[in-house]
This record gives sequence, structure tokens and C-alpha cells, in this order.
Amino acid sequence: MASVSTGGTLSITTSVAASADLPDGTIVSYSASANLFDASFSNSHSVSGSAKVAARKITISLKLPYFWKVVATGENMTVSMRLSANVSAPSGVSRSLSTNFSKTLATPANNATTSIAFSGSL
Repeated sequence: MASVSTGGTLSITTSVAASADLPDGTIVSYSASANLFDASFSNSHSVSGSAKVAARKITISLKLPYFWKVVATGENMTVSMRLSANVSAPSGVSRSLSTNFSKTLATPANNATTSIAFSGSL
């Protein structure tokens, strides 16, 4: 089966309002991924890291490069972002907070840098 190679960079920014349960300085873990599955190929790339709550906000900016083999140009890719944080209560019991974001878009032109923005609350 014929194939083409496609690649570029996703420039992802995420701005999230932190709930009162997440005081300034709380560490928030994140992972961002891009996936494209077609009739012949499974493509995925991800990055992860952490950020701190500051002024009741979580702000993340990252670059996610990808280089894939696909059946045809312009196929849809899915870009996802997950944020999570552990919160300790005065009683010593902890709980986890998390949120997920996702967008589907046509694979950008080869070697393009594509901006993607997510916003919400945690």
C-alpha cells in the first residue's frame, strides 16, 4: 500500500482556572498527545511534564513535534491534553482532580507549526 510521510510541530497552550482546592504552588501533572490511526498505520507522539498553580491559574505552553507515515495527506489527527493534581485534605485523606481536553483536526501541511489552545477549569 502506498504511503506518505508527514510531520510538523504542534504548539499547544493551555490556560486553566484552578479551583479553590488547588492553592498556589500545587503541582499539576500534564500529558499532551497527538494520534492518527488510519487503515494501515498507527501514529502517536506524546510529551508530559508538570506545572504549578499560580494566581489560581495553570498555564502550560509546549511544543509537540511529530513525524508520521500515513495513507494520505489531510487525514484527521486527534490532539489531547490531560491535567491532574492530588489534593490532601486536613484529615490526611487525599483525592485526585483531573480534566481532559481534545480536538480533532486535519493533519496540517508538512513541516507546519500549528497552534492549538485549550482552556477550562480544574
